[in-house]
Amino acid sequence: MKQAAAKHVTIGIGGGISAYRTLELIRLLKKNEASITVAPTKAALHFVTELSLETLSQNACLSLPLQTNNGQISHIEEAYQSDLIIIAPATCDLIAKMAHGFADEILLQTLLSFQGPVLIAPAMETHMWQHPATQANIETLRNRGVQIIGPDNGDLASGRQGLGRMASVNALFEHILSALTPKDFAGIEALVTAGPTVENLDPVRFLSNHSSGKMGVALARALAQRGALVHLVHGPLSVAIPELSNIKSYPVRSTHDMLEQVLELAANVQLAICCAAVADYRQAKIAQEKIKRSEDTITLSLVKNPDILARLGQTSPKPFLIGFAAETANLEINAKAKCQQKNCDLICANLISKSNPAFATDDNEVLILDQKGPVLHIKSQRKDCVARLILDTVHQRLVF
Repeated sequence: MKQAAAKHVTIGIGGGISAYRTLELIRLLKKNEASITVAPTKAALHFVTELSLETLSQNACLSLPLQTNNGQISHIEEAYQSDLIIIAPATCDLIAKMAHGFADEILLQTLLSFQGPVLIAPAMETHMWQHPATQANIETLRNRGVQIIGPDNGDLASGRQGLGRMASVNALFEHILSALTPKDFAGIEALVTAGPTVENLDPVRFLSNHSSGKMGVALARALAQRGALVHLVHGPLSVAIPELSNIKSYPVRSTHDMLEQVLELAANVQLAICCAAVADYRQAKIAQEKIKRSEDTITLSLVKNPDILARLGQTSPKPFLIGFAAETANLEINAKAKCQQKNCDLICANLISKSNPAFATDDNEVLILDQKGPVLHIKSQRKDCVARLILDTVHQRLVF
């Protein structure tokens, strides 16, 4: 099931040029199976049309301050129906009206009737954003529990560059999903490793593997959405890191680099998930010049890399430790042995096959084991769903 399924989101739109970008946010939320009502201000309808908003949301807009529907007061009913309100863009004028309780737009009337989470994405010129009046209004809203997303540095409507550009649509989408997710990992500091590591052979070539980092990033994202502070230590990724403030990113390259960063963080975390596909071996001596193609065969002298999972299993105090095992045969036997040998609390095992390649795909099939044996078999599905099911299992066992 999609995260926003069966959720109702009210999207307020202020009168700014960024309003056109909110159309993409509506599309993303509809793709995630959310129900949406759009409440544009009068000024917003100079930038986007009701026809566009209603076509994408598949619902009638809230646009008239005295609007009713079959005898019901629209802004009251919307406030009771909605799970979350986001305003994007939130203009200087709209922020001021929110801070001081104005109700001259149906969006503002709905906000005054609403008791759930409110997110705003400010968008305006730099000097307007920095003005003491605007900052005082932002502080008032923040103290009321309103979540402020952005603004970013970038191109502004005036053609200038500066702070005031509306946050990216992806960032808004991530914050909405996070706000709709119960915070059952709040107070937990977690370490997640993701992606491959890379071992240089010479200045041009290297040893690595097919890992994309999608599973590790999905786990980091799910943890952050559920309230954890996540330290994501990763090799080169083929997937974007979610734009959430409680995900801290630590890019590394080699297995030694990853080990050093992991051990630096490990003492402060209660949960560690080692999802990275680290290189088990490295070249004994990296060539300083490109190895020229001169012989039919060449010999590589490989030495063993440190075992990051085993090192974490030896730490004291040890975090709740989850490893990953990719096997091509004897999945349960090999994964259980790895769980015991590395002192893991759980291990997530993938049987690599044509039907479940696991690497560089959007789907995954996982067998979760502890040191005694199987705990849960997760059938093949999207990695974001697999991540949530893994964390459900962790939540049952992790002592908070």
